[in-house]
Amino acid sequence: MNIVRIESDEEILSTREVTLQLRPHIRSDDYLPTVRRMMESDGYRLAAASDGESAGYRLMSELNRRASVPGTLVCSRAMPRIHSPSLQQGESDRSPIG
Repeated sequence: MNIVRIESDEEILSTREVTLQLRPHIRSDDYLPTVRRMMESDGYRLAAASDGESAGYRLMSELNRRASVPGTLVCSRAMPRIHSPSLQQGESDRSPIG
């Protein structure tokens, strides 16, 4: 499986339909600006797998260590919260992760 970071508006919007199934309180028109704001101010990131699944996550420092705060895996079926160490690799470029 190939995993890449999602960065462009078009890529972010490609995750909207499924994300809104899990987050119905977010209005469809608010999705892109909300995700962009979270990316800029909160360090929020999105990644997508070649099978169409995507995940939102944040990296944060905790006691001088880098840690991943898991997001909710967003896909065509409901999934629990995940922690994926592979999402911590390849952060500085758009190369496949893992």
